[in-house]
Amino acid sequence: MIDWWNLLTHGLWILGLAGALAVLSHSDWVASQQPGSSKALALAMRNPLFSIGLALACLGAGLGAHPDWERVVWFLLAIGFALTTGVLYRKKKAPPA
Repeated sequence: MIDWWNLLTHGLWILGLAGALAVLSHSDWVASQQPGSSKALALAMRNPLFSIGLALACLGAGLGAHPDWERVVWFLLAIGFALTTGVLYRKKKAPPA
């Protein structure tokens, strides 16, 4: 029998890390197009999709954690990345001053 809860939790963190790695890969490509630039990680960290991926990864890990203290740490990290996503999204949508 399939353990659906386990499938959901592992699917969440795998999906989150896949998204974060895709954003990091795209940022690396963008940085390689600019001569003398090695700012791939800095570009990725300013992208809200990177934070969403990390939040999903933390949420999936937190839902699958067994000790309560691990669950709390993962959820706090997920909340932190979700807040970072909101801040980055607002910065991206804000008109230039």
